[in-house]
Order: sequence, then structure tokens, then C-alpha cells
Amino acid sequence: MFSRTYLRGDSLILSDTTNSTIPDLSTYSFDDKLSSFVIQGPCCWQIFENTMFTGASKRFDEGEHKSSTILGADLAKEASSIKIVAC
Repeated sequence: MFSRTYLRGDSLILSDTTNSTIPDLSTYSFDDKLSSFVIQGPCCWQIFENTMFTGASKRFDEGEHKSSTILGADLAKEASSIKIVAC
């Protein structure tokens, strides 16, 4: 995850089950920062506007998501929680 578009800026790597489902991104100092991200492996992410998996959300498949417009107005620089979901 990156704080700027095109996979630049501050970053946070979610690499295993201990940090791959996050009910509050402020725990990692990444609340309201998400602008671009990469999903690798056989998984999808559900990204939520608010903490504890609430508010507007959107599901993303594997791949590079380089533009904040892909996130949409509710989530660009507004994401507060993330969880792995079935694809």
C-alpha cells in the first residue's frame, strides 16, 4: 500500500495473516493515506472507508492499482480498514 499514486510515497506491506486483515489502519499510521496498492497472491481485498470494516467499501482483485481514481471518492485518502475476502 502506498500513500501516493503510482506506487510511491510512504508504504505499508501486508504480507501474512498477522497483518493482512486490519480493522483500523491507524494502528499502522496509515489511516486516510491510501492512494495506490498492489495485491499479490491468491487473494482479494475489501477496502472500507471507516474503521472496523464499516462505511463505503470496494473489493479489489490481484494486480497493481496505481491510481487513486480506481479507489473512488469514498476511499481515496479515506480508507480506514482492510480485510482479505474470497475472490
